[in-house]
Amino acid sequence: MKTKLSIIIQSHLNDARIEAGSMNTEMARRSIMRMAFVQWLLFKFKNTSIEIDPDEEFDLFHTSYKVQAY
Repeated sequence: MKTKLSIIIQSHLNDARIEAGSMNTEMARRSIMRMAFVQWLLFKFKNTSIEIDPDEEFDLFHTSYKVQAY
């Protein structure tokens, strides 16, 4: 489902902030992954008012950087 990019970014950054505060190593790793994904989105798309499919983009991100999905 397509969603406005700015909402996707806000959602991932909010989740990353919560996860980064955790003492749980897995949650901290997820936080870093979310921030890297947001950075990747911002470099790829200059206009944050467009709509994208976040799952499709995450799959591309995951494949491009060979990162472990969370």
